[in-house]
Formats: sequence, structure tokens, C-alpha cells
Amino acid sequence: MSALQSNNSYGAKTPKGNFAEYIREIIRVSPEDVIADARDAGLMVNSVDDFRSLSPEAHHMVDQLTNHYVNRAAKWCAFSGATSGVGGGVTAITLGVADFIHVAGRLYRLCLRLAILNGFDPRDPIYREAIEEIYLSSLDFDATEKFVLRGFLGRPAAKPGRLRASVNYARLIIAVGQKLWARRLAFRVTSRFFPLFGATVGAGSNYYFAKRVGKKMSENLQRIGPITHDSRD
Repeated sequence: MSALQSNNSYGAKTPKGNFAEYIREIIRVSPEDVIADARDAGLMVNSVDDFRSLSPEAHHMVDQLTNHYVNRAAKWCAFSGATSGVGGGVTAITLGVADFIHVAGRLYRLCLRLAILNGFDPRDPIYREAIEEIYLSSLDFDATEKFVLRGFLGRPAAKPGRLRASVNYARLIIAVGQKLWARRLAFRVTSRFFPLFGATVGAGSNYYFAKRVGKKMSENLQRIGPITHDSRD
């Protein structure tokens, strides 16, 4: 089933005591699903590499699929913002962190999808590092913050696809979500003293935040030239 057909609900039952597994499920993206979406949109692609040699006309279809992915991620982020926005200040504390961790996970999922559309294979460690840089930069983390956050990945011992790697990526997403929550806490707590207003603001701010970040991800990916393993030697 392609990514356009699949639908992992934010409201789906989360395994008890295993929030990290829930996050790993959110950020699990199959290149084959993105390729299937692209083919459904009319693109003649069979591999991630094919996205790097598309015609200008085909890039128009890539842009449409990019907008679809960004809009979809923004809607999921808006839904979680509305859910955590109903209630007062206590709700902002208890659900606020979970809200932003979910947003961080949805945006990482988005970044992986957009990267594949630009010919970046997340199964390749070299491309994966570039994707992580784009993800963190698009969220406006500075060099020091990015250095600290990358520490959660345990790069030397964990490669994408391994169990330890999936655990470490979940830790990264949780850490990013906590930082995003802290960054915007004051404004969100104030709005949630008024439940309906809080739900509206929570949904709206998450939606436009995701749209803005998605646009930056797409622009950053397009600015990066071809990456080779030799360039890292």
C-alpha cells in the first residue's frame, strides 16, 4: 500500500509504556511507498536515483507531490495541536510535550519523504546525515543545538535500519519535540487558559508552523548538489 493510501492516525492506540515505539512507527518511511505515490502521480520512476534525472516537466509533478506531503503533515500537526489545546494551563503541561514530540515526528517523516523526492536515499548513511542536517536546520536549531541533538543518534555504532538506530532516532525525535515545546511554551500556556481559543490557536499555530518548516525543507533539499561517498573522504 502506498503512502497516499496508508493512514496512521495520531489518535490510534499507542502501545502501553512504549511511547518510543509509537514514535518509531511515525517516522518509518519506505522509499517504495514514495516511489509508488510518484508513479500514481504520473512519474516514471523505479528507484530513488531516478528522481535525480527527471525532466523539467516531471519536476512540476514532483512539486505537486511535495505540496501534498507538506499539506498532509500540516493537517496531522494541526490535529494534535487542537487535541492538546483543549483545556487550561495544566493541559498545556501534560499534553504539550506529547504534542510537540508528535509534531517533531511528523516533520521528520515529512523530511524523509521530501528527501526521497529529491533523490536522497535515507537507507544510505551519507544521505541520512544530510537529511538530518536539513531537518534540524529547517527547525532553526543553531550549531550548538544540532551538535547536542546529534548525540542522541550514536552515529558510530548505529546505522539506519538497525534496531539500535531506530531506538536512537526515536530518542532524537523526543529530544527535538521537547526543545520545540520549551521554545513555544509561554505563548501556548497563555492561550490554553481559554479552552476553545486554545484549541484553535494550537491547531492553527501547528498547521502554519508545519507548512513553514516543510517549505524550508524543500528549499534546502533543492539547494544541495549531488552527494558522493568520495566527497566525505
